[in-house]
Amino acid sequence: MDPKLGQILFGKYRIIRELGRGGMGVTYLAESIKPKRLCVLKTILRNEMNDQDLPRMDNEAQIMADYKHPHLPAIYDYDFEGKRPYIVMEYIEGKTLYDKTNITFDEALAWLIQLLNAVYHIHQKDIIHRDIHPGNICIQVETNQAFLLDFGIARRLDSTHTELFLKARNRNFAPIEQYSPDQLMVESLEKVAYYVRDLQKNNYHTSYYTDVYALAATFYYVLTGRFPTSPGMRVLDEYLKPPHEVNSNIPETLSAVLAKALELHPRDRYQTAQQMLTALQLKEQKPPPKFKPAIPVVIHPESQRVVAGIELIYVPAGEFLMGSDDPELVLVRSNPRHSVWLDTYYIGRYPVTNREYQKFIDANDKHPVPTSDLPEAQPYCWNPMTRRHPPGFENHPVVLISWRDALAYCQWLSREKGHYFRLPSEAEWEKAAGWDMTTSSNRRFPWGPDFENGRCNIGNEAPAPIGRYSPAGDSPFGLVDVAGNVWQWTSSQYWNYPFDPKGRVDKRDHNGRRVGRGGAFNEPPLKAHCAWREWFNPASRRPNLGFRLACDNPG
Repeated sequence: MDPKLGQILFGKYRIIRELGRGGMGVTYLAESIKPKRLCVLKTILRNEMNDQDLPRMDNEAQIMADYKHPHLPAIYDYDFEGKRPYIVMEYIEGKTLYDKTNITFDEALAWLIQLLNAVYHIHQKDIIHRDIHPGNICIQVETNQAFLLDFGIARRLDSTHTELFLKARNRNFAPIEQYSPDQLMVESLEKVAYYVRDLQKNNYHTSYYTDVYALAATFYYVLTGRFPTSPGMRVLDEYLKPPHEVNSNIPETLSAVLAKALELHPRDRYQTAQQMLTALQLKEQKPPPKFKPAIPVVIHPESQRVVAGIELIYVPAGEFLMGSDDPELVLVRSNPRHSVWLDTYYIGRYPVTNREYQKFIDANDKHPVPTSDLPEAQPYCWNPMTRRHPPGFENHPVVLISWRDALAYCQWLSREKGHYFRLPSEAEWEKAAGWDMTTSSNRRFPWGPDFENGRCNIGNEAPAPIGRYSPAGDSPFGLVDVAGNVWQWTSSQYWNYPFDPKGRVDKRDHNGRRVGRGGAFNEPPLKAHCAWREWFNPASRRPNLGFRLACDNPG
C-alpha cells in the first residue's frame, strides 16, 4: 500500500510529495527527521516484489555509495533488510532537461562538460549508467549546475552483458547495441536485428561508448529540439542530420563532436567520455589576431582564374631561388640554395576541402573514403557507411589522403572539367609560397623574414577551416594556408638538390618517398619555413596531410 502524504516511513522520513514512478519503484520528496533536511526516498512500488526488484535496488545503492562527485547526487542511507527496501539520496531542486526552457548555447556546453566529467568519473570505477536521457539530468536551481540521476539499471562493466537490453526501451537516446534482436524480429525489423546480432558476435556490448552516445543524443535534443534519428532507422539507411544542419546557430565544431559521438557503430564513436571531452576542448580555437600584410602581395594582371569553382593563382614564367642555406634546414636537404627556371603555371589559392573532395567520393563509389586507425585521426575520419565527411568539417582541408588518392582526385577532376589538373611540383609550390617578384628574393615565411604567432595555424591541437589566417598569412602571390594547418602533397620525389625541372623525372607510378610542404597545425614553427622539405610514404594517410591543385593552362 502506498504511503500517504505526511506519513513517516521507516521511523525517520516524512513524505512530502511523490516525485515519480517507474517500472521498479516510486520516488518521494521527503524530509529526514534527523538531521532535518530534504531528500529523495526511493522504495519498491509493489507490495509483492519479484525476484529482480531487490537485487536491482541493492545494485543501485551499492553503485551510488561507491562514488562522490560534484555532479552526482550523494547517497545518505539505504536498507534492504526490512519488508520494504529503500534508498535515500540527496535532493537536487531543479528541472530536468525535458522541462528546462530558454537554454542558451553557453549553458548547454557547460552542462555537457560537467556531465562528461561525471560520466568519466563513474567509468573510472567500471560503472556504466546505461540510462542517460533528458529526464535523468537535473539542472539545480540555485547553482545552475547539471546532475546525472537514476542509477537504477547501471551496471559494472564485467556484468553488463547479463542485462544487455534492459534500458533500450528509450529508443530516442539508446544506441544500437542496447536493442534486443528478439524484439526487433517481433517488430519485423529483420535487417536491424541482424545488425545487432553481428555486433554481439563481434563482442560489441554495452560499454563506455554506450553512455557517450546517450549523452550526445541528449544534447542533440537539447540544442535542436528534435530527437536524433534512431539507430534502427539508420541501419535502414535513414540519415542523421548533423546538429548544425537542424539549428544553424550551433557551431560546426560542436556539431562535429556530437556527430562523432552519435556514430551508429560503437567502434566509430569516442570510446570514452574523456576522449569526447578532449575533442570538445580541441575544437574551440580562437580566431587569429588581425595583421596588416607585412610585405605587399604581388597582384599580377592575370593573377586569378576560377575554373570548376576552384580559385587558381597565376604564377608567371621566370627564374627564382629555391632552397635555403640556413643551417637549421640542412638535415632536410633544403640546401644548396640554387636558381630554378619554371614555365608559367596556375596553382590553387586554397588547399582542397572536404566539401570539394565529397564530390569526388560521390562520383566514385568504389574509391575508399579518407579514414585511419590512428587514435589521433578519429575526429577527421569519414563515415565508411554513409561515405560522408565528418559533420562540421566542410570547409576544413581534406586529410587522411594518400598520395595516390590525391592523384585520383586530379585525374577525375580533369576528366570532369576538361582541364588538366595535377599536383604541383615542390619547386612550383615553393615559388608560389615565398618568392617575392618585387624584390627578386625569397621569403623565409610567406609573410616575411620572421615567424609571427597568429599568421598561420602552427603549434595547435587541431586543423582550422581554410582562410581563417588570411590575409595575415598569405603568400606574395596571394596563396592562403600555404604555411601551417596541414602538410600538402607535391608530385616530387625526395631527390637531392639542385632541382632540375627538365632533367628530373618524377614517375607517376613510382612508390618512392614524396615531398610534402608547408608544415601543419601540430608542428613547430620552423616547419612553416617556405624551403622546409618533409618526405612521406605515398601510402601515408595522416590527420595533418592534404593537398592543393596545380594547372598548366586553365584557358
